[in-house]
Amino acid sequence: MRDTPIGTRMKNRDLSTLLVLCIAGAMVIPAVTSMADITVVSVTEIPTLGGNSSGAWGVNNLGQVTGEADPESGSTHAFLWDATSGLIDLGGALPEFSGQINTRGLAINDSGQITGVAFHADGPDRDRLFYWEPSFGPGGMVSGIGGSTTLDSNSASKVSGNAISNNGKIGGAAELASLDGADRSFIITPMDTPENATVLFPPDSALFDMNNANDATGRGGQSESGPAHHAFLWLAGAASPVDLGTLGGSGAFDFSSGMGVNIGKDVVGQSGTADGNWEAFFVPFGGSMVSILPDTFDSKGRAISNNRMVVGTDESDRDPAAGTHSVAFLYDANSGLMIASDLDTLLPEDSGWSFYDAKDISPNGRFIVGTGNLDGNERGWRLEIMPPLIPGDANGDGMVDVADLGVVGANFNQIDTTFNQGNFNDDDITDVADLGILGANWTTAQGLSFTQNLHAVGAMMVVPEPTTTAIFIFGLACLGRRH
Repeated sequence: MRDTPIGTRMKNRDLSTLLVLCIAGAMVIPAVTSMADITVVSVTEIPTLGGNSSGAWGVNNLGQVTGEADPESGSTHAFLWDATSGLIDLGGALPEFSGQINTRGLAINDSGQITGVAFHADGPDRDRLFYWEPSFGPGGMVSGIGGSTTLDSNSASKVSGNAISNNGKIGGAAELASLDGADRSFIITPMDTPENATVLFPPDSALFDMNNANDATGRGGQSESGPAHHAFLWLAGAASPVDLGTLGGSGAFDFSSGMGVNIGKDVVGQSGTADGNWEAFFVPFGGSMVSILPDTFDSKGRAISNNRMVVGTDESDRDPAAGTHSVAFLYDANSGLMIASDLDTLLPEDSGWSFYDAKDISPNGRFIVGTGNLDGNERGWRLEIMPPLIPGDANGDGMVDVADLGVVGANFNQIDTTFNQGNFNDDDITDVADLGILGANWTTAQGLSFTQNLHAVGAMMVVPEPTTTAIFIFGLACLGRRH
């Protein structure tokens, strides 16, 4: 079997043996549990467009940033920033509509496509979603909605693009006159006609984030007439959302809002509590809501990476009169440990930075963005961190999945391989022991299980022969000796 790389057809008995060894590996190799030991690589100032301030709102796996920045005169403009090209002005208004006074980029995917909102001088009732992609060039933003019906200017208001997935879908919220005037969440392909939009129907809802599988979170009313709004998880293709509940709040505090969702379908956000506080929360997929910052007066989880790093803002001690401000935090949902209740503590004392908030973290967990004060000036920032390697994550995207299985398969039985070539235990060869490590750390909540993907990559699976039990015991013993 050692001479047969994954990706070619194996004999049935060989594949059965491989599967048993992988299962054995998953039993004896502990899964990754904590991201708490991180290294700060750099902190970068997001410049202005010649004006006084900037703010960062979204970041992708490449470290590209979007947000808003002041020009030398006039209102704020949405931007794209990256380390190579610097700041690109996306424009201050939509050509299709008159009266916009400023724009803000809210989300960016790995292709550099950006969505956000164009604010109107007459107020939020005339706010519009915008869309931009690199081929449009500076100042080239357009309305992300084509046609003239469901989501257009005549029948919708307060239209905002809040998320954009790697397959180009935009998620957001709008107030629709055609649907009783209440807010509704939607998912649409940019430039497509509104008739092709997927309008989600939790009553009085707003979609705030969406992962690359188009699973969405936000907040929605629990009935057409009921006042309560709860965080929801809307799985792609599902007929209705999952109510994520609250942290025990009642009355005015019977409220929660989902603000971030990762590929594992974990959700973070803010909820009212039984004590009358507003606290940041984390909901593991299929689990119950827990507080990230217990006993804080006003905190919120803003985003969660695929490796379960959570960023957010704590405004509990904010008091402008006393000169105190809100702070950004970083939390490890794997271990339940707060890495930094104030991100400033991860920076050198002479950095000159005070972070006010953290608004987003890239799916791979490498980049965090937000707004802060740098030597007396309000600026957006990007913090690059290096979390520990996740066993099995060969391509470094923050999750262990079929792409990493492909890396192991491509290098199977090769010697002098590295971690990024599937040699997770540093024994100079990519082999079945590394498959066991990959299986033990397989990211949950994916479309197929580890063994199902192994079948798909390796060969057609048949019912194991009676000798499987003996092979299992032998494989377990061998892997036990390896580790």
